[in-house]
Amino acid sequence: MSDACVGGRPLSGIRVLELSGRWTGFCGRLLSDLGAEVLLAEPPGGSVARRSGPFLSDEPGPDRSLSFWYDNAGKSGLTFNINVQSDRERLLQLVQSCDIVVESCPPGGLDAAGLGYEALRRINPALIMASITGFGLKGPYSGYKSCGLVASAAGGQMYPCGLPGRQPLQPCGDQPYRLASLFAACGILMALRHREHTGRGQHIDISLQEAAAAALEHVTVQYFHDKVVARRLGSLQWNGASDLFPGRDGYLLLTFNREWDTLVELLGQRDMAAELGQPAWRDEDYRRRHVEDIQEVLTFWTCQHDRDELFRLGQDMRFPWAPVASIADVLYNPQLRARGFFVPASHPLTGRGFEAPRPVLHQLCRGGFSDQPASGAPAGMPLQGIRVLDFTWMLAGPYATRLLADFGAEIIKVQSRQTATGAEDNQTAYFSAWNRNKLGITLNLSRPEARRIATDLAGKCDVVMENFTPRVLRNWGLDYEQLKKVNPKLVMVSLSGFGRGGPWEGYAALGSTVQALSGLTGLTSYREGRPCGIGFALADHISGLYAALAALSALRRRDATGSGEYIEISELEAACSTLAPELMHVSLGGSAAGPQGNSPSREPSAPYGCYPCSGEDRWCVIAVHDEEEWQALCRAMGDPAWARQDRFSDLASRCGNAEELNSLIGEWTRARTGREVMQILQEAGVPAAAVNDASDLAADPQLAERGFFIDLQHPYLGKIRADGNPIRMSDTPACFRSAAPLLGADNRRIFIDLMGMDEEHFNSLVSQDIIG
Repeated sequence: MSDACVGGRPLSGIRVLELSGRWTGFCGRLLSDLGAEVLLAEPPGGSVARRSGPFLSDEPGPDRSLSFWYDNAGKSGLTFNINVQSDRERLLQLVQSCDIVVESCPPGGLDAAGLGYEALRRINPALIMASITGFGLKGPYSGYKSCGLVASAAGGQMYPCGLPGRQPLQPCGDQPYRLASLFAACGILMALRHREHTGRGQHIDISLQEAAAAALEHVTVQYFHDKVVARRLGSLQWNGASDLFPGRDGYLLLTFNREWDTLVELLGQRDMAAELGQPAWRDEDYRRRHVEDIQEVLTFWTCQHDRDELFRLGQDMRFPWAPVASIADVLYNPQLRARGFFVPASHPLTGRGFEAPRPVLHQLCRGGFSDQPASGAPAGMPLQGIRVLDFTWMLAGPYATRLLADFGAEIIKVQSRQTATGAEDNQTAYFSAWNRNKLGITLNLSRPEARRIATDLAGKCDVVMENFTPRVLRNWGLDYEQLKKVNPKLVMVSLSGFGRGGPWEGYAALGSTVQALSGLTGLTSYREGRPCGIGFALADHISGLYAALAALSALRRRDATGSGEYIEISELEAACSTLAPELMHVSLGGSAAGPQGNSPSREPSAPYGCYPCSGEDRWCVIAVHDEEEWQALCRAMGDPAWARQDRFSDLASRCGNAEELNSLIGEWTRARTGREVMQILQEAGVPAAAVNDASDLAADPQLAERGFFIDLQHPYLGKIRADGNPIRMSDTPACFRSAAPLLGADNRRIFIDLMGMDEEHFNSLVSQDIIG
């Protein structure tokens, strides 16, 4: 084993043992892409992950799962039977030469076999283990079964997605699994950094429920601050700022809040503004109350145009508009093509080449750096001693730096009085949610002197992170080429909607823009009718996690090489990566996936879906994957006569009669609360969950037992509650030290104490609105 980053990539020289399970694959893939040697240990019959579609030529088989292909590329394989003593002994020997173990066994399963973390670390004290489970290793639900549908419901993802009055929708792409994998990978990089100083490993506990609940944008923020439960609004954004509209050839996303005056002028030139030109409509609250009138006018206009025509028109005006893309559209997206997102791939079963998405952090998956001795991290929290200059705003970037702050990094958030509005208003609950544990300074970067100060400050930092469009820092002279002149060891991470280069480099994007273009919006919809999309900015959370992982990986490589580097991330590519199997399926000649509602899209299962429960707008989910779970479900429901009918006699028959089956299941669930259904079925061994809204999450016994929500004292808002951090590290847990800063709260600390500015100069810069 070695902690040195040899061979160029951040995890070169690191060996990972992945005990293949339902939720280990993508975490292992992330580590492999970063240079680790990943040994995939499967049971004799193959991993359960091999049952996940889509499948080559739509023919299920253990070697035909495209999901398995994608998640396990670059790994070595071995067979391991936990029930055989000789295999257990072989694994214990293998662990002695490993740095990391990734597993997703039911809690207690490895302990019962003598292979739990405590047993493994006795033979290898430096071992890092990451356990990814449905509800976490401890708590009243820890033994409950889970899957993507269950985690999405229990974690609060489903309730805000879909149409009012209809069943909530699961976001497509098995998002809790992807989120949990990214959190786990970040935890592993931090544990490695801590081990370099202490020599000790630790155990990382990742819950799919918590991973989902930590990526809900406004949902818990609104509830804890205003006691508002976020409801399903169809395709209308939660803040009334955007919606989907029909064009002549499909749907497109239009934003109409910040762009109001320009949009009304545009419509007026075409005699289509109607009453929207009246003064009352300039008031944002008035527009929110009368959004139906806006929708009517815009629909009349968009129906007369093609999607791409309006897409170009909006982007020419810096509006983050976008067509709602299908999977086939994504595969031929000109921006993705120009940036080389799709790379050649092969497999012995295909008989021909095909294309697959490249790693999102592709720049870190290349070598090219010389070896130098690794420098150890300071004692204490994993990121203690790391200083980050934070130019990020809105959600994606602040989410990344919040994760780093939770584990000890000093984050210096740069704002200005001119731009501290909306999502960047320090006195709002939304800003507070994403900016805890940070220091706050103000610099008016439109002024040359402020930019010189920012450059000097970058010279005292380890990381700079930003999420502007690529032109912004370049125009200010604060791009990496300039900053590395004052700090050659600087790591810089840039996050933008479409990445650098390509025809869309300068286009504007929000999370909803990226979701529309990636296929997430189109696929997260009912089978019939107009698209709905995801009711929150999930793409921003995904991108933020990739940015945090990029910073951690680049810091590790810097410690080995002595050189900094620049990493840029496309939010569109990050979102598309969650649909990699569907994209590969089309590349291999398969049909493009369409909206499936809550039907199983990747693994044949029945019953599987969302069912009504007692109470207003109350729901539960049930997911039956095999005959054992079907029989357990029947017993839990009292063995109804209809369950013995031939049309439900086996999995294939149940899948073929899913609509009738779901109706009968719904009759049983309707008489019970969602939590009652969950308890009855989980105790019988059937994956099930209540569809939690924000108030349910706040009172959830599992989240409460694990202390998922945390309280901080804010200088303006008072006591605030927010989600904690899903990365639960046994030796270096996250620390929640302070609420988000008020505007410029730490100006004196940074400019005088850190940078050595004298009092007179500081006051002069404040009076000139350079610091301000």
